[in-house]
Amino acid sequence: MTRPATNGREAKVLEAARRLFRDGFLLGATVRALGVESTADSLTYGDELNPLVREAGRASGFGSDVIDAKISDYLARTYGRGNWERDRLPHPWERSGGDQQLDRLYVDDEACLADRQLRLDAMWTKRDEITAYHLTPNAKTEKMAALIKELADLTKQFEEANKRADLARGQRVTRQVFLQERFRRREASRGK
Repeated sequence: MTRPATNGREAKVLEAARRLFRDGFLLGATVRALGVESTADSLTYGDELNPLVREAGRASGFGSDVIDAKISDYLARTYGRGNWERDRLPHPWERSGGDQQLDRLYVDDEACLADRQLRLDAMWTKRDEITAYHLTPNAKTEKMAALIKELADLTKQFEEANKRADLARGQRVTRQVFLQERFRRREASRGK
């Protein structure tokens, strides 16, 4: 026997999935309220809504409505029978897959990307400052030259951060490819 859904997000997601399977579509406002990024007026079955339908299938009130059998069949065909009921374990080449070196590389990659974004934002902020100053009457040439020099320094900092981010991503991906290939070779040696 199933428990009734709570009146929080779980109940809203479950009701939305049931409406999707009854009506064949969901209004864009409904899915946006549930956190799905979309500008469409309405959405039907597919990749954008599959995680929402899976979340509904995992809700505590799932199974208490006749339409839930249809949702369960859809989930089984989309994710594989029983695979939608819980998340799979990560593969060795994915984050938290058991390789500590890869997990460290993920952290480094994210830190470099965050630093790159900060440098990019600073560069564009300085660019906007230069544009605004250029439009002021009686703009001083000396100050404009100083602003342009600051922009050049910020641009150089961004380029260096971009190189570091590219290097970090390359190291992470190289490790992932190595782990995936090692996994494939082990499986092949076992006859799988």
